[in-house]
Order: sequence, then structure tokens, then C-alpha cells
Amino acid sequence: MNPPKKSKQNGHFYTKCRQEMEELDREYEAAQERHRRAEFGTFSLVPLPEIDLEPVPSASTASTGVQSDQFMDHGQDECIFYNTLTNIPNTNNNNNIDTAHEDIDSDGDGCADFEDDAVGWDDAFDIFDDMSLIDCLRYLAVSHQLPRSTVNMMLAILRKKLNLNLPKDARTLVKTPTGVGKKIIPIPGGDFWYGGLKPVLTQHLQNVNPEVTPFSLDVSIDGLPLHNAGPTQLWPILVRVVELPKLPVMTVATFCGPSKPASITPFLEPLVDELNLIQREGLAIGDKIFHFKIRAFIADSPARAFIKATTSYVGYHGCLKCSVIGEYDDFGKKIIFNTVDAPLRTDEGFRNRVCPDHHKSWRTPLEKLDNFHMINGVVSCDRLHLIDLGGTRRHLKSMVGGKYPGVCAKWSIQTKETVSQFLMSIDLPSEVHRRIRHLKYLAFWKGTEYRTFLHYTSVVVMKDFLRSEVYGHFLLYFCGVTIFSSSAHQRLWPRAEEFLRLFVKDFAKYYGQTHMTSNIHNLQHVSGEVALYGPLDGFSAYAFENHLQLMKRWVRAGTKCAQQVAARSDELARVYRADNENAPQYPILKANGVGLHVTADFVLMPNFKDQWFLTKDNGIVKFLSAKKSSQSIAVVGVRFVSVSELFSVPADENILLPFSSAEIHAYKVHEHAPSLMVEVPWTEIRLLLGILNQTGGSTGKVNLREVTSGISIAIPVLCAQGGGNVDDPFNRIGTSMA
Repeated sequence: MNPPKKSKQNGHFYTKCRQEMEELDREYEAAQERHRRAEFGTFSLVPLPEIDLEPVPSASTASTGVQSDQFMDHGQDECIFYNTLTNIPNTNNNNNIDTAHEDIDSDGDGCADFEDDAVGWDDAFDIFDDMSLIDCLRYLAVSHQLPRSTVNMMLAILRKKLNLNLPKDARTLVKTPTGVGKKIIPIPGGDFWYGGLKPVLTQHLQNVNPEVTPFSLDVSIDGLPLHNAGPTQLWPILVRVVELPKLPVMTVATFCGPSKPASITPFLEPLVDELNLIQREGLAIGDKIFHFKIRAFIADSPARAFIKATTSYVGYHGCLKCSVIGEYDDFGKKIIFNTVDAPLRTDEGFRNRVCPDHHKSWRTPLEKLDNFHMINGVVSCDRLHLIDLGGTRRHLKSMVGGKYPGVCAKWSIQTKETVSQFLMSIDLPSEVHRRIRHLKYLAFWKGTEYRTFLHYTSVVVMKDFLRSEVYGHFLLYFCGVTIFSSSAHQRLWPRAEEFLRLFVKDFAKYYGQTHMTSNIHNLQHVSGEVALYGPLDGFSAYAFENHLQLMKRWVRAGTKCAQQVAARSDELARVYRADNENAPQYPILKANGVGLHVTADFVLMPNFKDQWFLTKDNGIVKFLSAKKSSQSIAVVGVRFVSVSELFSVPADENILLPFSSAEIHAYKVHEHAPSLMVEVPWTEIRLLLGILNQTGGSTGKVNLREVTSGISIAIPVLCAQGGGNVDDPFNRIGTSMA
């Protein structure tokens, strides 16, 4: 029998995809080369349009600042600054894994030496200082998932050339467990391996002193397709310790089959039984007793419905938080949720089946889990799925594709090119790891790209395409998500609740009720979960999604996938350990004063993207250098005296009080306004700023209404807050891994 011929149409499709990816690589390399050639210290500002706003009264020079004798008067042009306050997670804590939703591509800069310093202030490999050679090689093999043949060759070279006493086989080096296959059991739908919670916690916590009691556990369950040529997928059960953010995600169990488990009971029951035992008796690790509690289950919408045994999230009774009843939209051919403030579901009502149409005919094992709230215990407002890959993606794709005919016309090729050049030209601080790609790759954007777009560029781009009342409606979404992304904005959380509720309420009025999907509806429930769990990034699925992509690399053959995952999980648990080593004492000053590490996630360097910060009296300062005295460390920089708000949300019948962008530290600053030299004690640094301007990037002039010659935009970098800030009640205990 002759093999089937390759489809010419499919061949052209894949050829076109390959050509587009090669073009993207060339564009990225060219951009990197332009950055490397950029002149150090250049401060070119993007002109912004004249906006009829009263300037925000600028605070006088900080009392601790030192004013120079001369003002630097350069005229009356403006710049716009964005603050960087929200707690966007640092993906470096997740083993630098490039995933479908997360990546850490660093952007180039004109000063390579400074870039290197910003990445690591100490020896990047100091974790090996107290490890034996065997342990170092094991760490290398496991952390980089080296093939067995490669490790065997490396061991042979070291034995022959250095006469070292090393094992001959990689399986001996990494301590691959034996008898894994005996632990694989068949359950309806596929094969199931349950490694257990106790073994992985024991492996990872044996060097930790239980300073917090009890530790909180987040559990994640999600599906992961393994192959493009077949239906095989994994459904792992993952766990993380909330108070130990540097501890990697742990694999407790995994199911492998052509679809999700056919029955939830054999899949979840072992976990529930063990969690109940650990909650009652604690866990003895060495001579220490650890106590645990379940904080939340985190999953996407289909997985949430699966583990709770409820109707689909697109069903009439699909909302897990409230008792809203969906309506069928004839135009969109889907269920929509066009109601705000429906009665909330309760734990008692869930267990008593008060709303029978919300439930499947069977019960979930989660109902047997001790001290667990069936409504609050399952997160519905995970940032990754609800906001970044939910509301933000839908909103941007609908605008670009012309899905909002009464609001915005479909973007032309020239419009997409103009906006893309602006997005790709932006040099955001090093703390923002992923650059935004061209809009022609919008369908392939990662969650972090949508997040970067929302927090740092959306208020500029959207103003060009939305009339004033629709733009004001979008600002409700921007402000609500931004405020809920940072504990530094906790005093504004009631305002954010008000903004998101009004955004959902008026969404159909501007964009049509056919777009009132579950992602838009659930935005009104964000405030309740933030009140329970803290800022949005504290209970997002990003860390778990990173681990899923790592697990996908564990499977090297198409057979016995569950056995491979089990073996790799055990190997990884033997490598990573948490301990209570003292964290570095910040701030850390470079010996020559060219850089200052303010906190673990906040570095100031004398290159354009890393040198802007906001003081506690709301002064915008450009970092030049840092110096140390016997008492403290001070930053020398240029302070811009005149700043004004970037936007405002006026009061009306729905919004009782007006809201200014200055409250979330987003500003517009005249480029050539008077400025002065100052010295700022490091304790007076509030947060890092990201700068948007017309020529700060490498692609030349970009013509957007809000980005014009002479003005820059300053927006806060949400993960980078300065020292001496108000105590964060949601802070976690940091640990290091060895």
C-alpha cells in the first residue's frame, strides 16, 4: 500500500508558517543589534499630544535631596511616565522555563556590561559552592533534562581524562527510581500514577525550619496535550507551598490517557485522603513537625468544572461564584451572562444541591476534604486565564479584527504596522522579561505579552482607536486590574471593585451583549478573591503552567508516558531543596557605584530602561549613580519638577469620586521642563518606572496620538517596589534552593 501523498495545501501552510517564524527571528536579531549599537545614556522622548489637564502640583524637592545651584531649563515639551508597582511574578523563580504562557526573553540594551551586572550581582553559580561533584553533575543533568546518552558521554570523558570515580550510567547518577511501573494503576480512561504528597514534601522541606504554621498549599489540576500527532494527554496534580515561593512546583500524581479521566473519584480520592491525614496529624520530617492547610485549587475553567463536578462554564448555570442564569445569544450562537450582582453561591448551598442544574449527577471527592470551602476554595479569577488570556486577549483581538463594529473599525495593515513598531520599540525595565511581538503574531502571544500590553501600553494605544466615552470605559478595566495587581494599592481596592463592577455592567452597552462571555462576567468576582488571597499574581496559574511545560519535556518517547513522568519527578525532587538561608541584605551597591539593587526584584542601572524611579513624595528621578556613606546609601539623579496626570476618570452617577492616574503613579512629564540634581536616600525610593516615548526604542519615529515629540509616559513597574514601603500583609517567606 502506497503511503498517502502530502497535501499541497498543507505543505504551503507549513512552509508559510516556517517563513514567518524565520522572518520573526531575523527581525528580533536586527532589533538586538540596533540595541547593542545604541548610544549609551541617550534620552530621546516621545512627543505626546497636548492634553487639557491641570498639572498635578509637584512636590518640592525631598527634604533629604540636595538641590544643585543651577536649574536645567530645556523648554516646555512633555514626557509620560508609567509606574511599576504591581506584583507581577518574576518568572526566574520558576526555573526560567519558556512556556506557552510565560517566557523570559531579555531585551537588548546599549550597555552590555550593565546588562550583565543587572542579571546577577554575585556568582551566578554559587549554589555549587557547598555541593559535591556528584551532586553538581546530578543537578546539571536533571535541571537541563539532558538525554541519557549525553550524560553517559560526559561521565565517560570525566572518568577517562580526569581519572574521577564516577558512575558509568546516567540512571545511577540521577538516581532514577526502579519499580515505577508497579505504581501505575489503570483507572477509567487511562493510566494513573500517585506518588503521594508526603514523599515530595519530605524531599523538598528536609532543610527547612517550620517558622510558619501551618504552611498553605495551592493545588493545580490541568490537562496537557503531549503530541501533535495523537490525542495522548497528561492530567497532573501539582502542589506548591505558598509561603515558600522559591520552592519549585511539586508533582504529586499524573494521569495519562487519550482524554481527561473518565471518572473524578479514582483520580482525586487518593489526594483528598492524604490531605485529610496531613491536616489532622501534620508531617514529621526528621525531628520537625510540619502542619499544612489547603488554601486553594487553581485551574482553568474546564478543569474547575471537572474537579467540582459541575456543569460546564459555558452552560446556563456555569458560574461557580454566583447563581446567575445564562441566556442564549442567537447572534453569537453561545451562552452569555448579562447579569451583575446575582446572589452568591454558598458552601452550604453547594453541598445541599440548592441549584441542581449547577451540578453533575455524581459528587466530587473534594466535598470530603476537611476544612475546605467549596466556593472560596476553588479560584475562579486566576489572572492568567481570566485576565491575560481572557479579557485582555479578547478585547485586543476583537479591536484588531473589527469585532466591535460600533466601536472600532478593523485595523488596516498600515495601522497594525504602526502600532506594532511602537510596541516593539519600547524598552521596558529588566524586571519586565518579555518583549511584545508584532501584531501579526497576535494569535501566538503569550500571557505575559498580553499582561505587558495591558499594564504598560494599552492606555496609549487604545486612546487612538476609541472615542472618549468608550476609552473611559476601558480605563475602568485598566485601573481595576492594575490596582488589584499590587498590595501597595490596597487602600484603593474598594475603588477597583467599583471600577470592575461598572465595567461589566456597561460592557454590553458599548460592545454588544454577544461578547458578554464568562471571562467578562467573572471580572465582578475578582474583588472577593483578592480579599481572600491577596494581589492577583499571588494566586495565578503562571507557576503551574511553567511546570506543565517542563513536564512535557520529561516525556521523551511516545509509550509509557506516565512512567517517564513519575521517574523524572522523583529525580527532580532529589535535586531541589528549600532551606532557611538568610536572604541577601538589600540594598546592594556595586563597588563602583554604577548600579543599585534596591530589592530582589528592583535594580537601578545607568541605562535608559533601568534608571527611572518614583520617590515617596512622587518625584520622578533619573538615576545617574549611587554612593554609600557611613550611615546609608543615596542615589544621585536628575529630578523632573513638573509632572501631570496621564488620564482621569470623572465622577458621574455611577462613580461617586473622580479618579486620577496619579493615584496609581502614571504620569505625563514634559521632556524639557525644569529639572534639578538631587540626592535621594534609598529608603525614599517608592517604585521603578517604565518609560514610553517615541524614540527611546530602535525602530524610529512612531506616530500615535498619545506618543508625540517631546512627551514621555511613565508607568509603574508592578513587581518593583522600593525599600521601606508599608508592610505588605501578603508577603511570603523567601527561601533559597541548594
